Amino acid sequence: MSTTVINDVVPANVPELEQSGVNWAIFQLRFQTAIRGKGLWGHFDGSTPKPMLELPSVTVFPLSASSSGSGSRAKTSLDSSNASPITPILLGTTGEILEWECYENIAHSLLAQWLPNSMLIVVDSQPTVAKMWEAVVKEYTYKGAFSQTRMCQAFLSTHCPRGGDVCNFLADLHVHHAKLDAVGISINDDDYQSTILQSLPLSLSNFASIQLSAAHLTVTFGSSGTIDLDLLIIMVSDK
Repeated sequence: MSTTVINDVVPANVPELEQSGVNWAIFQLRFQTAIRGKGLWGHFDGSTPKPMLELPSVTVFPLSASSSGSGSRAKTSLDSSNASPITPILLGTTGEILEWECYENIAHSLLAQWLPNSMLIVVDSQPTVAKMWEAVVKEYTYKGAFSQTRMCQAFLSTHCPRGGDVCNFLADLHVHHAKLDAVGISINDDDYQSTILQSLPLSLSNFASIQLSAAHLTVTFGSSGTIDLDLLIIMVSDK
């Protein structure tokens, strides 16, 4: 048996998976990275199956007279096109089996710590961590896509309320953009720029448009030839 000790603690930079699935993308990336670092990813993707002491016994039934006399039916019975994928069997010693079970329990603990209670209750009945993870991925791939689309649409339709404090609004918009990025929701520069312009009162929107197109502001231009949008927010706030 290996003497390697693996703890069941996940790094603090792995966020707890939210029930809505809004942070699924960043959770999946950071969690998988942490698990790979512990050498346990095979328990999640199924590539490290449980060893067995011996091959399972197989009962072979003889062909009946009727089936043996029919060539077409015999051919059909031997057709493996619809057969299920064969699960690899790994033979091992008692010590190797105990070691695998130890690591499987650690993997189970790592996953259970970061799942919402409702999801943990659903998947905990699965026979292996690999089956648990498969169910989690299936559930949150859908949830994450739905939640991220909804939050992205909400951000793009943001407007400063009539008579509202523009400085506070733009500061909140900047923070909102950073929060979306932190959970894996990417707003490209064109959409971010459009959101800033359409969310402002007309006079400030015109001012911002002028700043974006003014050729004499080359000192603020990056290599891409566009003004930094966070700098634009500061300029509008100062205005």
